Amino acid sequence: MKTSAFVLGLALSATLLSSTPAQTQLPTTEFVEVAGQREFSGWMIARPAQIADLEESGLSRSQSEVLHTAGHLMMSGYEVYEFVDATDEYIFRVPAGSTENLTARELMSSGAFQYVEPDWTVYPIGTSNDPLLGSSWHHDANRMQSADAWDIHTGNPSTSVAFCDTGIRTSHEDFQAHRLEGYNAVDRVWESNGGNIGAVHPHGTMVTGCGAANGNNGVGVSGVGWNLSHRMMRVSNSSGGGASLSNLQHAARTAVEAGDRVASVSYSGVDTNSNLTTATYIKSIGGLLVWAAGNDGRNLTFGNRDNDDIIVAGATTSSDAKASFSAYGQFVDVTAPGASVLTCDSGSDSDYAYVSGTSFACPLTAGLCALIWSADPSLTPNEVEDILKSGADDLGSAGIDNTYGYGRINSYGSLSLLGGGTNPPTAEFSGTPTAGFAPLTVSFSDLSSGSPDSWSWNFGDGGSSSAQNPSHTYTSPGSYTVTLTASNANGSDSETKVDYIVVTAGTPPTADFNATPLTGTAPLEVDFIDASTGGATSWSWDFGDGGSSSAQNPNHTYTAAGTYTVTMTASNAYGSDTMTKVDYIVVDEPSGYTGQGFILSKNADFSTDDRSFSSSDTLYVLVWSDQVDFNNIRRAGFQLKARKDKLQVEFTNNGDGSYTASLDLANLPSSARNWDFKAQVQDRSRVKYTPSARISVN
Repeated sequence: MKTSAFVLGLALSATLLSSTPAQTQLPTTEFVEVAGQREFSGWMIARPAQIADLEESGLSRSQSEVLHTAGHLMMSGYEVYEFVDATDEYIFRVPAGSTENLTARELMSSGAFQYVEPDWTVYPIGTSNDPLLGSSWHHDANRMQSADAWDIHTGNPSTSVAFCDTGIRTSHEDFQAHRLEGYNAVDRVWESNGGNIGAVHPHGTMVTGCGAANGNNGVGVSGVGWNLSHRMMRVSNSSGGGASLSNLQHAARTAVEAGDRVASVSYSGVDTNSNLTTATYIKSIGGLLVWAAGNDGRNLTFGNRDNDDIIVAGATTSSDAKASFSAYGQFVDVTAPGASVLTCDSGSDSDYAYVSGTSFACPLTAGLCALIWSADPSLTPNEVEDILKSGADDLGSAGIDNTYGYGRINSYGSLSLLGGGTNPPTAEFSGTPTAGFAPLTVSFSDLSSGSPDSWSWNFGDGGSSSAQNPSHTYTSPGSYTVTLTASNANGSDSETKVDYIVVTAGTPPTADFNATPLTGTAPLEVDFIDASTGGATSWSWDFGDGGSSSAQNPNHTYTAAGTYTVTMTASNAYGSDTMTKVDYIVVDEPSGYTGQGFILSKNADFSTDDRSFSSSDTLYVLVWSDQVDFNNIRRAGFQLKARKDKLQVEFTNNGDGSYTASLDLANLPSSARNWDFKAQVQDRSRVKYTPSARISVN
């Protein structure tokens, strides 16, 4: 049932449109599902007509405001999942008994909406086709010219690119540097708060490898921006990788709002109005949205590469031909290598694969955008896009065309437009941690811009290094000033941070502990919890009954009644401290037995449950059962049998549901090694318990 606000909105739009030309047209095409590419989800995205657009079409300011308000009011008649304030969009459910097309037609006919379209379920668009390692042709000098570009700039970790995809294998050897905190866009939870960003599908690991796999690390492959920071925005919790457009758009917005300069989306479904709106918002806050053209070979007539804010990437082969699967058309901005591209895979920490799809052209393009920004952080989003396109290699028909757009991207071609390689670098660095106890190991990260190719570190304690990202251990207390000099062929620059590292003398820990429970009947199982302060690294426990442990948080069982004093010694490299708690654990005699069971022990207190004995041992037997009526016992005893030899022993009824007996094993009737133990306790109602076991006697 429509709400009164919906009716009011409809009435406002009808009244206004009756006296003015229709400003918004009905959808001219039906929405059609394509299995595995874009499928109805039962949800839609609607954007009320925008005031600026309405004014441009001829309506007055007041008329435009009325029609815009009518759109918002009408959405109250639907089940809204989310209103996206940043883009003025509603995510809402298709009403029961209606369809996506009927719902769009109803709302668009009001004239109060810019667009109403499905919140499509879309899919990753690329798959692995070779699990073997090999060369990365896309970086070659006659393709992306990456090595020449890296002579200009390899990226700075202060610039980051986000991949909105299926999660990442965080432990992969090529992602161990510069990975930023991830985000689960389905659950809306950051990684530090428990958001799961692990790989539900290999696709996310693959696209991250294309754009930002660590370089110069002696393993695997190199991403376009191999020294950039990278972030995974997981958009699917499904093993198939399917995601809604609204979650992809949310992930992209959230990434750029968090500081990433570029959001990369390697999914189908690029050609929607809501994607254009998202791209415009992202560009307005200083970022870029790059989206894969698609693998359906379509002519993308939606949109226009020079009149929208999204960067659409098609795919080329190693021979610089358009990949047969790649979409093309006026919507495609650039192309990038996308056929048999070598990248990371999620099968193991050292897994790589050849992959094909516009899915992989997209992160190469996004990585280059971020690399351009890293080389010159002062650039605007439009300037970065212009440099990307101007540096591309023209393919096909001369100039811009509908097959390759501006051409196949070229890293060197774009970076060389920045005038890179003519200025000395600007030195910058960070260290972590910057304070702590001696010995303190600090990891230093080069954050210099301007493409340095050599580094000289002075750690302030007489130590030095020429590594780009060294680690150094300070062994003595003090405050240390650190200097980095970064150099290239054009000169050098130094950054000095005074008293940057503060190292304090180590102190022994202060021992303390807790336990639970503190009282109970035997056998009593107690959990001990270390509560020491001051950085203990080892522990020694004395439980007061002869038991001990070196675990930090041990578990101990007291088998006999008594009062026990517990002592714990906590230690580190600087000394130790002891905490003693007198009469801390109080264990009472059992008042009765619950359940049923048995113990065969060498010890009279049944502190061990044994199966191997010597002929000089005494066998102590404890059997208990709360099912047998111990006040009305018919028989209670056990038998040891080895072939034809056997021995019967009667139990003592302890009057609490337990039965005990003992046997000097030297009195066995033969020297047989293996003996079958079988006990029986039975009351006069014929309820019985008959445990059995095999023991060895040597």
